[in-house]
Amino acid sequence: MRIAASACMLLVALPAFADWKQAVAYYQQGQFDKCIQELKPDLDKNPDWESGHRLAGLCYLNLKNNALAIVELSRAVQLQSKEFATYRALAQAYFNIGKFDNCLQALDQGEQFAKQPGDLYELRRLRGAAYYRQQKYGDAAEDLAVAIRIKPTEWVDFSQLGIAYFNLNRNEEAIQMLQKALALKPGEEAASGVLGRAYFKQGVSALSNKQYDQALDMFRRAGTYAPNDGYIFYNSGEAHLFLNNFAEAEKAYNQALTIMPRNPDIYQRLGYLFEKQKKWDQALSTYQKAADLAQPNVKADIFQRMGMIHENNKKYDLAAGFYKRAIDLNPPAPVKADIHQRLATVYENLKNYDLALASYQKATELNPPAAARAEMFYRTGMIFELQSKWDEALSAYQKSNELKPSPALKEAIARVTEQKKK
Repeated sequence: MRIAASACMLLVALPAFADWKQAVAYYQQGQFDKCIQELKPDLDKNPDWESGHRLAGLCYLNLKNNALAIVELSRAVQLQSKEFATYRALAQAYFNIGKFDNCLQALDQGEQFAKQPGDLYELRRLRGAAYYRQQKYGDAAEDLAVAIRIKPTEWVDFSQLGIAYFNLNRNEEAIQMLQKALALKPGEEAASGVLGRAYFKQGVSALSNKQYDQALDMFRRAGTYAPNDGYIFYNSGEAHLFLNNFAEAEKAYNQALTIMPRNPDIYQRLGYLFEKQKKWDQALSTYQKAADLAQPNVKADIFQRMGMIHENNKKYDLAAGFYKRAIDLNPPAPVKADIHQRLATVYENLKNYDLALASYQKATELNPPAAARAEMFYRTGMIFELQSKWDEALSAYQKSNELKPSPALKEAIARVTEQKKK
């Protein structure tokens, strides 16, 4: 694309060189090599010819020879060029080779000469683009917003401003700008991708605030622009799950799995979905797939869920096996305490009271919440009472009563105290 330079600008303060008009004519015709050939003899004779260096620099820039454009335009700047086009073209050459600090410096030098709306637009547009490439999104947004107010017709300005707003967490403004970018250039990849992410971010926010219908609407919009983002379908599944739309949740999770087939989180949530519906076999097989892919810290949670399913179905030996596998993975103390407590309950149901007592002991040593400790001391007291170990039973009941007094505990303490007297 030719770097624009008006005939008025090129002919201003017309130098007394015979080939100047011909050079300008070649430039306006897009014959940049011939323009340079016309300029070169006079530039060799007159190295302080600012207009000649400026025009030569513009030619090199149009020929995509950024290095020589920088040489010529820098010389024009040294000669105190008063044409904004000089500084804008120099900034563009630096921009083209990724030297964004130099680009910004050139624009700052030339800003005083930017008087016309077109020049002000180019100043803001190019400076905003340079800041954007440096990921200085606040500065980019400021300049690009001004550029758009001057000339609201360029899709790339809307796209960059929208992406800058997105990175500044100004999500609503990001969506507005990106929609305008896509109205000007439908299907543009960068704008579409970030617009999808912006809608996704709104969906996640709505999901966190338990606004599930709104979340689903945002995820649907996100999917329009980012159809291959598995996390959109995963979070849609979450919203449907919270709304008890189990069929839709299962469909969304499976769509996520087609995109991310080795994601353990999806299998884990799908397993939980089956568990809520009491589809035990499907839940267990899906949890197993999750466990096969998960990291150890996550795998412990999965084994615990599998143990709970077996426990609910009175398959206590299988439940104990999964609880022990979960404990062996050394999960965080609060989780481990809960699993030990569940394992103790399973042992109680198996009438293996020694192992039940040992598990309750391990659980209480991990300092779970007071209510959980009260429950475990109470269960421990019941086992000791069943075994006629009155001192141990009394101690356990008293500890439970200290944490959470109740009439049942007072009655148990009185009952065991009576037994001790016999």
